[in-house]
Amino acid sequence: MANIDELSSAIGANKEAIEQANTSVAASMSSADELSGQFQSLGSEDKVGEIEQIKQGLEQLQQALAGLVSNVESIHAQAEALRG
Repeated sequence: MANIDELSSAIGANKEAIEQANTSVAASMSSADELSGQFQSLGSEDKVGEIEQIKQGLEQLQQALAGLVSNVESIHAQAEALRG
């Protein structure tokens, strides 16, 4: 039978997974910035524009993940409140 500690721990693990995903997205943003600079130095503005679209998508993903962290924190607080 599950207990409050197990529930709280599982929710905490969900938060950690989301935070790790956000770290991975940040690494992707860094790669996109580097690639954009390389294409810019080659004068390939069409590729730079495409990368900017990718970066916008990654930024949206980061925002969504930040919202998920907030939601998980709220849910975690609810689980902790079960302790009375």
